[in-house]
Amino acid sequence: MTATLILTEEQILHLFAQLEPQHKRSVLYQLAETAGARRAARMSSAETKLRQSATERGLKWDQMSEEEREAFVDDLVHEFRWQLTSAGFHRQTNLDRLVTLSGPEAI
Repeated sequence: MTATLILTEEQILHLFAQLEPQHKRSVLYQLAETAGARRAARMSSAETKLRQSATERGLKWDQMSEEEREAFVDDLVHEFRWQLTSAGFHRQTNLDRLVTLSGPEAI
């Protein structure tokens, strides 16, 4: 049987503050590595979805210039916002919040 210890953020920060400097550095490096890996996974997923969206629209992502890619993504964002507005999300703050929460996976 495995026990689970649940700590609040305040408790974690208090414990972290008690670590020796070299151990704090180690924890921070591990957190940075984990964050970097998660970011790389999100970027890879977003690129895959962008390639798929481009293909669905008859475009070839690899042959597009940086400016064409930016315009394509801009068009997708506007399309997404239009779909949200059509679905009843009329307040700009709601749209911005949903786009932010949805992240690149929504594209």
